[in-house]
Amino acid sequence: MVAVIPGGQLVFSVLAAYAFRAFRSPAGSAFLVYLSTLMVPQVVTLVPLYTLMAQTGLRNTFWAWSCRRLRSPYAIFLLREYFRGTPRRADRRRAA
Repeated sequence: MVAVIPGGQLVFSVLAAYAFRAFRSPAGSAFLVYLSTLMVPQVVTLVPLYTLMAQTGLRNTFWAWSCRRLRSPYAIFLLREYFRGTPRRADRRRAA
């Protein structure tokens, strides 16, 4: 778990943050909707996650514990803000 969860969070968070930075949605609505998941308590998602794991046959397995922790809205927020500070290729060409 020590290798799978942080490694998976790193990979998925970087990819999601780059996608939120690169692709524009009206008024950043997609990112705001995703960021609002920070306000949802984890207790609320307990029953739907259990049902999902039971239906997919992952109940009481290593992957059930690992997969549910792969998303990290806070890490995606921090990485997106970092990516917003770096210039895009088009911006670099204009400056030259």
